[in-house]
This record gives sequence, structure tokens and C-alpha cells, in this order.
Amino acid sequence: QYLTFNELYHQNVTSDEILRWSSSIDVAEQYQYYLDRPFQSNLSNETFFNCTRPWFGSRCQYSLELNEDVLVRNSFEMTSPDNMFQQTCYILLECDRGGPSICLDWREICDGRMDCLNDGIDETGCFNLEINECNDNEYRCHNGLCIPKIFLEMEFADAQCFDG
Repeated sequence: QYLTFNELYHQNVTSDEILRWSSSIDVAEQYQYYLDRPFQSNLSNETFFNCTRPWFGSRCQYSLELNEDVLVRNSFEMTSPDNMFQQTCYILLECDRGGPSICLDWREICDGRMDCLNDGIDETGCFNLEINECNDNEYRCHNGLCIPKIFLEMEFADAQCFDG
């Protein structure tokens, strides 16, 4: 089912409702632009497709068929105590994460978020990394870490910085 922006306007539909109806952000923004100037805009004949689940998108062209039970089960399995110890733990900082079974991963150090409850020790001294200068044959990651430039040419280069 589709409606024009003019029809939506006369039904007092808001741009928030457009978003809740699984439309794209672009369509919601266009509609809000139309709402701000309904008689000055040439968008009155623009169409909005009201999608039904699981379909979404500007013309209901996408769908994600998720089994929510499987999603919830997988989430619990990932956080079970058995899986907690399958990660790497950085042990050179005494980080209080709120429990003995939750450790600090090295990628959580100097990532801009305080992960340790004891004064954010994982973010202490990060300024030194930010002003860090790399050698000519090294690449400087966003977090200041220097890695050899040759790693950028390899397929697994994205695994070297981990900071975007």
C-alpha cells in the first residue's frame, strides 16, 4: 500500500511515525521537509510505501527473516560463563570490571571508553599514544599504535589496527 505525502499530511502522520513504519531515513527526512512547508514544496505527490513486517525500505524491497527465539538463545550462549574465558584477557592492568569473570581485552585500552570501574585505568596515559610519532616505514592507527606499513598490503590488514 502506498500513500502520497499530501495524503499522509491530511491524516496528521508525523515523520516519526514514518520511521516506525520501517521506512528509510531518507523518506522520513523528505517527508519532514514537506511537513515544514507543505504548500511551498513540490513533494506533495511523493509516495510513501507502508511496509508490513518483515519488509522494509523506501519501496518495501528488503526483508530480514529473523527467528527471534534463535537470536535470544544465541545471545545467552555468547554470554555464558563457559564462553567468557575464550577471549583474551589483558592482565597488565588491574581493571575492575564489576566481577572476577569479566576481564579487559587489549582492544578496550585507549579506545575512548572507560571500561574499568577503578578510575578508568584503561584510559590513563592515552595522551602519550595520541602524540606518538611513527617511523617512515610505519602506519599510525587512529588510537596512536604504530604498525609496519607492509601489514597494510596484506589481506588481514584490517586486523592490525582494530580501531576503525
